[in-house]
Amino acid sequence: MIDTSNCGGRTAERMMMRLDSTGQPGASNSTAGGSRRPTAQRRFDFMRKLFYVTGLCVLTCGVAAAQGGMAAKTPKPVVVHLQDAKGQDAGIATLSSAATGVRIRLNVKNLPPGEHGVHIHQVAKCDPPDFKSAGAHLNPDIKQHGLENPSGPHAGDMPNFMVKPDGTSNQAIIAPNVNMKGADDPHSIFTNGGTALVIHAKMDDQKTDPSGNSGDRIACGVITAGNGN
Repeated sequence: MIDTSNCGGRTAERMMMRLDSTGQPGASNSTAGGSRRPTAQRRFDFMRKLFYVTGLCVLTCGVAAAQGGMAAKTPKPVVVHLQDAKGQDAGIATLSSAATGVRIRLNVKNLPPGEHGVHIHQVAKCDPPDFKSAGAHLNPDIKQHGLENPSGPHAGDMPNFMVKPDGTSNQAIIAPNVNMKGADDPHSIFTNGGTALVIHAKMDDQKTDPSGNSGDRIACGVITAGNGN
């Protein structure tokens, strides 16, 4: 956080002290021939410098405050540990705030090759083998499923991702309809104590309610605000 408490005080005071020695009304302001400039002219010069200093201080403080506010509002990335249906390690997902939605960097392993659907579910609970404990998709707007569904999508919907023949994937996707705000925001991944990231056995067709014909839940990870790096 940037401290701007003295931005309009001490800074302006120091700058005005410099001006006082040459521009303050009543100070010596002799020309080369020994004559003094008219009082009205000296007052005009002083006020012009005063307005310049005041404007510069306001601009400097405003920029500093804006930068500090932006830094304070940027959520920290969240790391989600994924497990498969046998309770074994299936890699991690790192969630971070994006310009629109949440960026999800998948670094997964031990998964079937091919295209898979992935969604954010409404309950922060991942009990194998079926992960039904994660509940339905996060859907505070009560819409139908699918990014290509005219009556959708769910807040927890996002594009598919690919798993390579060796069972791994290192890919980033955007979940466009969620955010990383506080638990009181219904579109937050932290709402109601947290959510879950669930990977499905098949691709999501992005149209069919309720889950795009994406098949069984084969991997799951709990998303909570306490999941740091």
